[in-house]
Amino acid sequence: MSTGTYHLVRFAPDPVRDEPLNIGLVMAGDFSPRVAFPEAALQRAARWCRTLDSKGLVALRDYLQEALERAAATAADIGEAIRPDFMGERFGPVSVSESRWIDLPDDEVDLQATFEFLLGRLVLPPKQVAYGGGGSAGEKLAKAVLPAIKSAFPRAHLNEPLVGRSGRPFVADVFASGNRPLILSTIVPSSSWQGIRLVEAKAFEMFDVGRTMKSASLAICGQFPSIDPEGVQEQARAIFDSIEVSMVTPERIRALVDELAVSAARD
Repeated sequence: MSTGTYHLVRFAPDPVRDEPLNIGLVMAGDFSPRVAFPEAALQRAARWCRTLDSKGLVALRDYLQEALERAAATAADIGEAIRPDFMGERFGPVSVSESRWIDLPDDEVDLQATFEFLLGRLVLPPKQVAYGGGGSAGEKLAKAVLPAIKSAFPRAHLNEPLVGRSGRPFVADVFASGNRPLILSTIVPSSSWQGIRLVEAKAFEMFDVGRTMKSASLAICGQFPSIDPEGVQEQARAIFDSIEVSMVTPERIRALVDELAVSAARD
């Protein structure tokens, strides 16, 4: 193992906002300096820059690469290799971060792998998170509990459009028609004030639609965080109880729908 340093190269697309983006990486040590400006990072900067297009950024990359390789090879101060105002007043500054020390492998292949890891971790734009199958957490929860609901309400299905007493549209995540229809919504709040506001908004929607279908059984299936310092689950139960909406977790959905089915049969 040997010790080396790396620097991030930053560019502020808008000089007024002065919010820099990482566009490049320099790594130096007991080896030929490595300098890279990934295309994806430059394209991201170009999208945010009002006056410099992608061709301009390519020219910028060529200049920076040469200047930084020269400074790294001569053990000069890499941070001084670029004048902060060399882009002029129309563009935000290009800057080089302070030295960051890192232990580096001696093997050339492993060294390159470390460099590429740093590029991916620090310079390349973050990849969008892929949610398997698409859809929100509430939609996924509705699909997960639908089989249990259909065991008691065979005609149950997803995404039934309804209209509340206020005239506002409402979509029941799970709906089953009949003498006593089932209207079930799902909710997946965080343990935060935003989670509480989400519960309150859902409660208003349920109360609103319940006023137009007074014979319906209203239920909410909530998936709450296992660590809940804000007590969102407790507050949600109190809110939904106050408007006569049955609240249940996914683990208890079968017991709830069996109870509702028996009640509907009696009616």
